[in-house]
Amino acid sequence: MSKLRVIFDPPLSGFENMSRDMVLLEENSLPLGDATWRFFEWSEETLSIGRFQKTTDLDRYSIEKRNIPLVRRPTGGRAILHQREVTFSFAQTSAFPLNPRLSYQRVQNLLVRVLYSLGLEAEFGKKDDQYLASPYCFSLSMAHELKVGGKKVVGVAQARGKNRILFQGSLMLSVNREKIAACFKDKEKIKKELDQNLLALDEVLDKVPSRQDLYQLFLEIMTEEWAEEIKISSWSEEEIKKGKELLAGQYHPASSFHWQG
Repeated sequence: MSKLRVIFDPPLSGFENMSRDMVLLEENSLPLGDATWRFFEWSEETLSIGRFQKTTDLDRYSIEKRNIPLVRRPTGGRAILHQREVTFSFAQTSAFPLNPRLSYQRVQNLLVRVLYSLGLEAEFGKKDDQYLASPYCFSLSMAHELKVGGKKVVGVAQARGKNRILFQGSLMLSVNREKIAACFKDKEKIKKELDQNLLALDEVLDKVPSRQDLYQLFLEIMTEEWAEEIKISSWSEEEIKKGKELLAGQYHPASSFHWQG
């Protein structure tokens, strides 16, 4: 039986969160074996953008006026304003076949079961779904992504390192579309796309479970779906050291991104 280390992090800044996920992507050793699943929260509303995403669509004045930190993720994808959500990362090592498609499917199957346990039937988009050239993650309607009632409730992005794959995911508990749209230059277009494509759990459930209850649900389904030995653990000393180095360098607020336009 393979091993899965599960880490619960307290609310942290976007820069701390991304530096820790970068450790999962770059470090060569995992103390407990094959994989790490990390649940984490945000100490304040934070806008994250994809690894290669440009900032030309963002409204810099509006973001700075609202004191919203901007951080670049190690994974791809589009922007997300992290508000009230369940955020997770998952790093697979070379103990698994590093096939991005199969690894992504593994995470998606888990999410399907989590949503089903909440009474929600998730489905994949159709191949003829329109691709929206939008800078916001939940504005996109793509064939490989999970939907509930035709709308996107969870976003997953990935990055591949030398000997591992990292996934980052956000499951929306509640959302303020106006705040999201305010972060972009074309506010009306973003708001319209969000109305059409974004779904939060509080919009379809009578009562949204607490984060702790959702974490427990994830763990129960992981045990059944993946048949792995799950151990609640923490970061190693080496990982903590590496994370601090990344926070002081690559993920320091002053140097983590550059505005374009």
